[in-house]
Amino acid sequence: MRRLFLLLILPLLVLSGLWLGAESLLVRGLRGGVGDEPALQAAAITPLRDPRRFGARIDDLRWQGQDLGLRLPQATLWVSPRHPTEMRLALPPQAGLELRGRAMALGLEDAGARLRLRPLQGLEVASAHLLAGPLTLDGAPLAAGLRADATAAAPGGDAPAGAGSAYDLDIALTALDLNALAPGLRLPGLLDLAASGRAWLDRPPAAMGQDGDRPLLAGLRIDDSELTLGGLRLRASGWLQPDAQGRLEGQIALYSPDSRQLLALAANSGLIPPGMVSFAGNMMESISSMPIVSARMRFRAPAPGELRLPLSFAEGRASLGPLPLGAAPMFPR
Repeated sequence: MRRLFLLLILPLLVLSGLWLGAESLLVRGLRGGVGDEPALQAAAITPLRDPRRFGARIDDLRWQGQDLGLRLPQATLWVSPRHPTEMRLALPPQAGLELRGRAMALGLEDAGARLRLRPLQGLEVASAHLLAGPLTLDGAPLAAGLRADATAAAPGGDAPAGAGSAYDLDIALTALDLNALAPGLRLPGLLDLAASGRAWLDRPPAAMGQDGDRPLLAGLRIDDSELTLGGLRLRASGWLQPDAQGRLEGQIALYSPDSRQLLALAANSGLIPPGMVSFAGNMMESISSMPIVSARMRFRAPAPGELRLPLSFAEGRASLGPLPLGAAPMFPR
């Protein structure tokens, strides 16, 4: 009887040991990942030790950029035994946000993320899903919701040089109050954004990457995006990639039936002198009728009553149609 009992309990002990060992390995990987990123800090990363969930708890996670900082009192990363290829991230209901030295409380309702992994390919990410319900800033509404989906795809024939993986993107942001983030903008309403396209990375992202394995953005294609701000409507499509010096290279076409309102908004925000609105409007109408020559994408013609503004980035310079705008920005890496 004792031997039978040992035969029955032994597999459970082995599985428990594997479970605890894997959790410890996950914790070590997360600690190493945080330690490798100078912008990231965490007070503690500990295993959950919960038979219903395999994962880790991260306490006081902080990310600090140049003008933007985020602090999460707690976050939980876990996998359910019923869905072993799906990793979930649960975020706290409130976080700290710092914008240009201004500290604010960021409310996150039903916020979290989900990653679907490929166990046989080194835990590469097959898809990612981010969702947040109503967002608040110091208790006031900031946005009605945020959703972002990324799904692995074949890089394709239009992939930029150095692309090792590709993800199809679908993003939606609803009723964002930019005036709450930057009161000096004096924007005419709430912002809605819907965008789809593809992002190329130099290597496949993995849930447990080795040191220095953080993937870098190798290129971006915007298939279609629509932005509304109050009564202003703007659509965009195009492609971007880094040149040999790391600056933007590519073409973006902006479509809008509200070009005069767009220029008035730019003048009210101090981006252009008020006296330039009329001249710039006439110039935009002239540029809109020019063809866009591109070997990478086919840009549709403007609809009746709509202007098409072609932005191009080449040889380290940016231009709007034939008008030079100065040095091209650096490509985000």
